[in-house]
Amino acid sequence: MNRKKFLAILITSLLIIGCNEKSSENKAESTVSESTPTKQSNVDQSELLGLKAKKANLWLDVLELQYTTPGLVLENRLATTHMIEAIEQYFEKYTDKDGHLILNNLRKAKGEIDITFLMIHGTPRLDYLEKYSNLITKLVAYSPELPALDATGKVYGDQFIELGKVYIDFYNYYKVDKEYKLDDFAKSEELNNRLLAAYKNYLQARDNALIAYNNLYDELHQAQKMQLKKEGLLISFNIYEALDLSEEFVSIINEKTKDGSANFDKSIPEQKLTALEAIVNELKSSKITKNELEKEGIIHINDFYRYRDALSGFVVQAKVVLRDINEKNINNQIDHLNNVELNSVIEKYNSLIR
Repeated sequence: MNRKKFLAILITSLLIIGCNEKSSENKAESTVSESTPTKQSNVDQSELLGLKAKKANLWLDVLELQYTTPGLVLENRLATTHMIEAIEQYFEKYTDKDGHLILNNLRKAKGEIDITFLMIHGTPRLDYLEKYSNLITKLVAYSPELPALDATGKVYGDQFIELGKVYIDFYNYYKVDKEYKLDDFAKSEELNNRLLAAYKNYLQARDNALIAYNNLYDELHQAQKMQLKKEGLLISFNIYEALDLSEEFVSIINEKTKDGSANFDKSIPEQKLTALEAIVNELKSSKITKNELEKEGIIHINDFYRYRDALSGFVVQAKVVLRDINEKNINNQIDHLNNVELNSVIEKYNSLIR
């Protein structure tokens, strides 16, 4: 399941007042390294919520290894996602379920661990890990403070760097120096254990940081929605509300069908779906023009249309699920609702509010 980003279009002084100015988009897209921390005392509630949202979204990009966001560009050379994929693939092929090395599997492979993209992307260099460390430091210092997320994010960054250092040793042993040919895999167990320990620490740090992110999302969620109404940003409110209703509908369906759906009460999910469909129809209204969207700081117009279309697809599948709730194959329909339609809504939402 995709994680939701924060709606980060509440920064009135940057987006609403200056929405027709080219500079506003540049400010919203500035990098961490170029951004100047803003004193919390100098911003109003709307701006503060927006700044918190923007920073939290950057943290989520870090935690999900998404480095396309302008604020997190690492010169496109860190290859972080490939490193994690390589480690996971290694454990799958060359260790047992507890992560203990199966040396015979390595001997059969003659040390030529068959992760082909490693040969293309290589391994992160120490100086790139240093750049990553600097980015994490700047993100922690970036205002406003997010105490729990900043703290757990810093630990995550440290553990990622440690994992990277161990991985460099691991990679060099098998792919660069190929020492295993001289010492008959003597270092293999030690390297495996170091990699396993570092990877477990990395996973734990990531889980802790994501918990902090989710807690912050829950904490600020209603405040953001109230601020949207207060600011009169009704299109943005509906964008947010539609996502909430979609998730609430799916949550009800998932919970009520765990032990069978013979006595399933449709009334509550029907209410959610009716409210959602009303919002989707409102978002399709001819009143919502490009000019109206820009007034609310929504500058990615095509992403708005894609989000709206994803919601329409979700509504159709939700109706199918309610209609067939007592059918034998309903689990397949519910899986499609969860893994395809809801994921699509969240993905398009995240793109829209980037």
